Amino acid sequence: MIFLLFPLVLVPQFSEIGREIQNQTIGKLFIWLSVPFYIIVAWIFLIIERIGSTGENLGKETQCPIPTIARVIEIDLRQSLGESDGEIPKPYAIKLHI
Repeated sequence: MIFLLFPLVLVPQFSEIGREIQNQTIGKLFIWLSVPFYIIVAWIFLIIERIGSTGENLGKETQCPIPTIARVIEIDLRQSLGESDGEIPKPYAIKLHI
């Protein structure tokens, strides 16, 4: 929804900036710079949204073995705390899904 309203905010601002520019030719055409500016900002927001949705859905889609990674982190932390080998759990077997 914000992508539909964003150009309505940009056009008056770019028009005002264009009126303040001393060169009349550039000033009259400055309002058209709102189009590529809008495209760049919309593209950035869409990429951020796509990265966020990918980060939320880790697991089978990305083939990320989260329990295996968590176990390795636990083992490393316990080793750095100086626990004995009997207290440290064994790592999970890595299953490759090719």
